[in-house]
Amino acid sequence: MVLGLGFTTTSGNYWFTIFNDYGANLSLLFIVLAEVITISYIYGIKKFEKDIEDMLGHRPNWYWKIMWVAVSPLLILTLIVLFFVNYIRGGAPTYQAWNKELGKTVMTEYPLFGQLFIWLLLVSSISCIPLTALYVYCKKRRQRSASRGSPERPEG
Repeated sequence: MVLGLGFTTTSGNYWFTIFNDYGANLSLLFIVLAEVITISYIYGIKKFEKDIEDMLGHRPNWYWKIMWVAVSPLLILTLIVLFFVNYIRGGAPTYQAWNKELGKTVMTEYPLFGQLFIWLLLVSSISCIPLTALYVYCKKRRQRSASRGSPERPEG
């Protein structure tokens, strides 16, 4: 609720445009890609089929399996690549700003702090997945090494 107050200020449209254009697009694509890969390849499509059968009473047909395993990941990867290609080719991100001398809105480049905020927004919403994976990996590795016990070396 407090974060929403920034949208009600004089520059609220500026901040709303940043959140609207860059707050969810790439982040959601990355999160969905992680989900599809996790379910299809890490958890396993066979286990997932069994889970769906337990819930619905029947297994999903071949169409859904092909979509989960091949088509969806490829389409999502394509969209992510196109996002970066458009970002690189398009130059600095722009927004519509009112120019009082011209009496109309004009496309204006975000200043450096705006571009940094855009990247901070993207990284903050995407970073939870690799950071959680790293945490779980380190925790399991620590548990494995503790359960094995470390043999003591004789001194001397």
